[in-house]
Amino acid sequence: LYFTHYRAVIKENASLSETKRLEELVQEAAEKHVERIQHQMKLAPKQTVLRLTSHASSRDDIVKKLEQYISEWIASRTKQSSNRTKELGSVIPSVRPHGILDDVIVVDFATDNTNTVEGLFRSRTPLSSDNNNLGPFSNEQQRTRQCRGWPTQHRVVIVDRFCGEAVIRGADIFVKGILVADAGIKTGEIVAVYAHIDENSNSPVTRGMLLPGYGGHCVFLGLGQSFCERAAYFSNSSGLGIQMHIGEKAV
Repeated sequence: LYFTHYRAVIKENASLSETKRLEELVQEAAEKHVERIQHQMKLAPKQTVLRLTSHASSRDDIVKKLEQYISEWIASRTKQSSNRTKELGSVIPSVRPHGILDDVIVVDFATDNTNTVEGLFRSRTPLSSDNNNLGPFSNEQQRTRQCRGWPTQHRVVIVDRFCGEAVIRGADIFVKGILVADAGIKTGEIVAVYAHIDENSNSPVTRGMLLPGYGGHCVFLGLGQSFCERAAYFSNSSGLGIQMHIGEKAV
């Protein structure tokens, strides 16, 4: 639509040579516009908006209770996260009434480290806390993973797109959403979580496959703690698979 509209305008106001050049410029601008939209669609909204009913409590009471609940939830998760949380900054909740709508509450988050957001948004893999730590991999395995772009300090779990969308809105991961996983994942292990976006037609992705066989496209979501061994991801019909951490994630 973007391209068609401007091509019609160009044909009415330009010579043949000018038309060809302008069409190329418009095509390029249209492609960049679509890329921007696609990029934004991969990012979680910065705010959550809630509509409330004040039959049982006042709006101010609901704001206070919600802020307390979120703060306690964040505190419980950051205790389980790696000591990278201090370096990345604390997550600070902001719960406030909407400026215009009386029955709406806005939930927002900030960090006390101005470098956190920039650093995380540029990260495609977990931020390394110790370059000398090879994690669970041998030297040869580490080199192979580096060549393929996989993290070398954490085993990898890839979830389906719908599960990934839920994760960036704050959800944990249940076993039914897991598609691919590294071999050897144990209960309690910290894993790097990715969301499967699409797949190469020559390399279809099947649930339960090992990471070396994965040939699709995925994006890094964050770190989480596995609540079961790898085999249980694909043998259990329900249940929590991975609890996500706060303080070290990227999109």
